[in-house]
Amino acid sequence: MFSFLAADSADCSTSLFTVKKKLFLITIAASATLTALPSRTGDSKSEPGVPATSGQADSLGKTAGKAAKWGTDFEAGLKQAKEMHRPILLDFTGSDWCGWYMKLDREILATPEFKQFAGQHLVLVKIDFPMHQAQSDVEKARNDELAARFQVQGFPTLVLLDPEAKPCGTLGYMRGGTEAFIDRLASLIASRSLTGCRGCLCWLRLKLFTDHG
Repeated sequence: MFSFLAADSADCSTSLFTVKKKLFLITIAASATLTALPSRTGDSKSEPGVPATSGQADSLGKTAGKAAKWGTDFEAGLKQAKEMHRPILLDFTGSDWCGWYMKLDREILATPEFKQFAGQHLVLVKIDFPMHQAQSDVEKARNDELAARFQVQGFPTLVLLDPEAKPCGTLGYMRGGTEAFIDRLASLIASRSLTGCRGCLCWLRLKLFTDHG
């Protein structure tokens, strides 16, 4: 890359303008080369059960740290939970008529803080029983079966499962906002020694440090 400059340097008749022009081109080429080099600031792999860092793709090709989205297919969610080594949170609700669910959604589930936490630690599946939204007979029957399976008595009921679909605890609307809700979720995950609970343990330790620091 530098050979043409070396050749010209032997010729005293080369103009100062030409030298400056070639130095400029060398600088641009060197900058492009450095930009193209791969980053070595950290290992691209993560341990199983430990949420990937921001910008690192998980096993499904999604970036950890993105705001989580609610799915509606239990079997697909369970498959995703197994592949990602994460617990799954089922939200049994009547989304278009249950006032307590709307309050829970507005105060907690729709907040950026909950979405970020869920995006790092959970797989989310909504099991809906609407009054004014169309559902197929297959979806209605499947949701009824899931409600009976997990002994849901009212709405909203959130059931936390391990990646093998074993229940680990239930939640509903609770006072205290997003922080209290996330603390409860993290505590359930950690106390059950679920796969992937290391990140939640870090969450609890950080909270204890900040609360009592």
